[in-house]
Amino acid sequence: MINIQQLIGLFPFLILLSTVMALLFFISCKRNHFIVYVISIISLFVSIISLYFVYQVVPIDISMLFYINKVSVLYIGMILFSTLLSVFLAYPYLLNKFLNKEEFYLFLLFSTLGSMSLVISNHMASLFISIELMTLPILGLIGYEYCEKRILESVVKYAILSAFVSSFLLFGIAFIYSITGNLSFFSIGNYLNLHVLHESNIILLFGFSLILISFIFKLSIIPFHLWTSDVYEGMSYTSIFFLSTVSKIATFSILSRFFMYVPAKEITVLYFILEILSFLSIFFGNIMALFQNKLKRILAYSSISHLGYALIGLVLIDDQRISEEALGIIFIGYILTNFTVLGLLNQFSIQYPCYDTNVLNFYRGLFWKNPVIAVFFTIMMLSFAGFPMSIGFIGKFYLILLIVHEKSLLLGLGVLLGSVIGFYYYLQIIVNFYLTSSKDHKYNIDNFLKNKFHNILILTSSLTVILFGLFPEYLIDLLKFIQ
Repeated sequence: MINIQQLIGLFPFLILLSTVMALLFFISCKRNHFIVYVISIISLFVSIISLYFVYQVVPIDISMLFYINKVSVLYIGMILFSTLLSVFLAYPYLLNKFLNKEEFYLFLLFSTLGSMSLVISNHMASLFISIELMTLPILGLIGYEYCEKRILESVVKYAILSAFVSSFLLFGIAFIYSITGNLSFFSIGNYLNLHVLHESNIILLFGFSLILISFIFKLSIIPFHLWTSDVYEGMSYTSIFFLSTVSKIATFSILSRFFMYVPAKEITVLYFILEILSFLSIFFGNIMALFQNKLKRILAYSSISHLGYALIGLVLIDDQRISEEALGIIFIGYILTNFTVLGLLNQFSIQYPCYDTNVLNFYRGLFWKNPVIAVFFTIMMLSFAGFPMSIGFIGKFYLILLIVHEKSLLLGLGVLLGSVIGFYYYLQIIVNFYLTSSKDHKYNIDNFLKNKFHNILILTSSLTVILFGLFPEYLIDLLKFIQ
């Protein structure tokens, strides 16, 4: 039986589930793109508001499968907010498409449901079902424009690799169950407290390693990153934003919870592996981005390096308060900055359907035609690079505090090298905006500001990035209050 507190804890899930069922019935009767768009926005707004009531009853267990605490509420809020921004991006993108537009919103909402369930999972069964519910709709988002050969290739790659990695997850769960005799995180943690884990226990260590591999693939951490750039290149900017924020945040949150019950530092081999993976992702993610000339591929490798930075917050978790603040700032900053960049790129692709807006050379001389857009682009690139007085710098500053506290030379070197290399290739993009243009791409800045609500939303997001960069105490106080 579910009591009233548990029902309140499920409010955002019940709202989204009811919305999905209503949209399925509505679409089967009559298609209307605008109505589906509005209903999706309203349901996501209401779900975000309902988190206030969820916050009043946490921490709380919902059966043996789910556990909600304050950190879960923060991650769910970021997921819902990211999905809301994805819906805003989706409407202008789908407006002139011949495809069935309404199903795109269903994919977004279904995947969001899976992501939220993944965040609060406290059992291996709910973990596996949630991660599949999150992943399968993403296949629909990747292959929505199925007529293009490049998109079909992206779908096939992601589908095959996802199925392969899911088998790793199942094998890992089976190995852990064979030793512990239970599937709940709490029971597994108790087993480890009663039976000290040694590297000689090969079966248990192997099970944890297989589960870790599946998470690493979902996060596109090196060495399981090869799919990322190819899949990004075949996706729309809306789908890229959703994949790079919602699915990554949800997967990272469950990885963090998993190691809360199974402390990585008690398993020295896993701790060392995580540290190495973080260094490699930061270093090689930035190195590979350095040699790209297509923005989608640059953003793909940039996301790999950003997840490497976030992994530091998981590896160096001794000071949990600073670690949670660092992760909150990194993810919120990444959501806002990524939305601004992809939102602008999305608008360019809509305005210039006959041009390849993914090529960096397309934006050469942007400042001399549209200085406002070029300046906002510049600020976002500086934030990605972690330049001082940007929200990206605040996140890296917190990571440096953790590294100094833990005296981790390897991760300190990784952050230093990654920041230098990242600044170099972001600077290449920025310089491209201010060079003399060889093409005459006209873009009406007045229409950009007056006629498009979605573009005004993008500008608002960029102003928020600037505000949090100049006055980070507002964001820090908000994170402390939530925690």
